[in-house]
Amino acid sequence: MGTASSSEARHYQPSEKEVDISHFEIGIAIGSGAFGKVRTCTHKMSKTKYAIKYMSKAEVIRRGCTRHVLNERKLLEEAKHPFIVNLRYAFKDDENLVFVLDLRLGGDLRFHLNYKGAFPEYRARFYFAEIACALEYLHSLNIAHRDVKPENILLDGDGHATLTDFNVARYYSDDKPMNSRTGTARYMAPEVVKKEEYLEEVDWWSLAVTTYEMMYRHAPFRSHDKDELHQQILNDSVYFPNGAVAVSDAAKVLLSGMLVKDRTQRLGPRVNGGTERLKGQLWLQGINWVDVVNKRIPVPFVPDVS
Repeated sequence: MGTASSSEARHYQPSEKEVDISHFEIGIAIGSGAFGKVRTCTHKMSKTKYAIKYMSKAEVIRRGCTRHVLNERKLLEEAKHPFIVNLRYAFKDDENLVFVLDLRLGGDLRFHLNYKGAFPEYRARFYFAEIACALEYLHSLNIAHRDVKPENILLDGDGHATLTDFNVARYYSDDKPMNSRTGTARYMAPEVVKKEEYLEEVDWWSLAVTTYEMMYRHAPFRSHDKDELHQQILNDSVYFPNGAVAVSDAAKVLLSGMLVKDRTQRLGPRVNGGTERLKGQLWLQGINWVDVVNKRIPVPFVPDVS
């Protein structure tokens, strides 16, 4: 698990000294980031389509984010996986830093939740499995994403899930844990809220919150008041409402195990049996994980990217 497909590995990738904007035909705007627009582009030689992300140097400096952007580039240069929006090229011009990334036009999970409502359980399970593979791979490199949420999970044209936005991702180690309150409040683990030391456990908490939201359309802890939200995360038990949404007991048991306040007892982290124990849970039994990472599991939904 964890290697890019052969077609991805064959992409033409000139050295940084060779590549520049002239290698690409620039297409339409498909979004905007914190520092500039994101457009489609086509590599002139390979004819491969990508997303090109412009980041204004002046804006990056003005916001004091130079270290964050350089760190994101370093992480993405190392990490390559089928369920990550991979960095394919990086260069700069007089005004911008430029990332050329995998193109994902299927929309993010937030869009699909808002458009059609909660997902059937089998669909949530499919996305869970793919993002779990991405996290397992990142954690093998000692990289914590720290902002797993529906907005940061994009579908490709075939309906597979990919993790994006590594702006707050960080390297970690046992002797160099993290302790900053970073990420999106609704998806923060208790140890992040309390600014305690933490490792990769926070990503499994966030994936559980995201998966709960896929099936119920709302997060397990929610409030417009940040202090109240923090208190819910720290003190409240996970509540599974009864009603029109049918969620299996096996799913509830898995999510409850991943949403344990004590990070050393949480399902997913290596301190508590790692992904081997996670994959042994009833809700995930029967999944062929080699088939998952090789994209051989039938997709539950194909987005319209026309």
